[in-house]
Amino acid sequence: MNLHFSIDARGLAAKERRLLKFLSRDFLRVFKRFRVYMIRQTSLTFRALKRGGSYRGVTWKWYKDQYTRKADGVTVPAQGRVRKVHGVGLVKGRMRPSGKRVTASSNLLRDTGRLSAAAGQTLSFRNRGKTMRMGTNVSYAEEQQKLRPFLFFQVPQDEVVLREMFVQELERAMASKSAAGGG
Repeated sequence: MNLHFSIDARGLAAKERRLLKFLSRDFLRVFKRFRVYMIRQTSLTFRALKRGGSYRGVTWKWYKDQYTRKADGVTVPAQGRVRKVHGVGLVKGRMRPSGKRVTASSNLLRDTGRLSAAAGQTLSFRNRGKTMRMGTNVSYAEEQQKLRPFLFFQVPQDEVVLREMFVQELERAMASKSAAGGG
């Protein structure tokens, strides 16, 4: 599962394409900086949506209810804590894949912490640094991404940040080129 960014230079004039070629080695630096930014945004997404809700344009639903009892019509939530019909005590929370039970303080997608720790950690470059892929190698990430998106590019906020990083890098490269006498 990956986010994919690339630079399309087809609409540029020949002089601009030469400049882009000269600067393309610096794109790796921009993409690496942007990766750090995206990892931070992903971390903030996990933190903001740990109990469900909306953040950065995506919505995560809280755990589904376990069932509705036929005896009294009470819907038992995922975390349980509803009196048993027969017997003493409360219904326990639903069992999670890790073997732990869902409680009122459970966090979404944080059962083991592997997914949030690995989000955005894989990074590859292609096309001489003009294409970046960022993602995670966790086996169940794609399935979870469909249910609760956590690795995504938000327009226009993330686009503005990426554009600003490119502008800063181009300005830096142009300043160093002119200081070196490359005019």
